[in-house]
Amino acid sequence: MSSYELRIYDAVPGRMADLCSRFREHTLELFTEHGIESLGYWVDAQDANRLVYLLRHSDAEASWASFKDDERWLAVKAASEQSGPLTTGITSMFLTPTAFSSMQ
Repeated sequence: MSSYELRIYDAVPGRMADLCSRFREHTLELFTEHGIESLGYWVDAQDANRLVYLLRHSDAEASWASFKDDERWLAVKAASEQSGPLTTGITSMFLTPTAFSSMQ
């Protein structure tokens, strides 16, 4: 059974473009390779420094473990943060669909 994860990234002011670029150019492909399915990405309409996205996993623990240990990810993260971190905070929530949800 799939699990869903809602993630919220608060970008350092002035670094949202860099954060989105890292997702677009590197992270999305790595997510796919590690079994993490991207369902959607949004910018908070009331906070332009907040990126919100939804993921689906078949095994979240295994997927995140392999992603976080991937040498390519470690290199991309280090390169993108040479002038400082891209985020001030990350929130993660695992969601269970209701019986009437279209996402099961």
